[in-house]
Amino acid sequence: MWSTTSRSVFRRFVGAVAVGVALAATSGCTVPVDAVAGISVAADGHLLGVMMVCGHQIDGATLYADSDDVNKQVTVGSWTADRPLMPGLATWPLDSPAAGWTATRSLAPLTSN
Repeated sequence: MWSTTSRSVFRRFVGAVAVGVALAATSGCTVPVDAVAGISVAADGHLLGVMMVCGHQIDGATLYADSDDVNKQVTVGSWTADRPLMPGLATWPLDSPAAGWTATRSLAPLTSN
């Protein structure tokens, strides 16, 4: 025969397990956002890469453009930082060599669509 205390402990245990199962079933994981990137224009009219690093270290950037093939992207340019970028704002010229950056793929000519 179970005592009143045993039943109470058992009910709490079952409740805790049910809550744990419900949380596990409704939660999920995703890739963390480590940086937000964009393109800007400098005062002299040259294109700039702009990146706000939020989390881990970032070591480079690649610029893609859509292609006629829905399942394919075209690499327009790619740059590698000499040192990993730490949290904060980073900018670099896209169309010329930049201090602290190496163009692993030079910027292709851009066209308006």
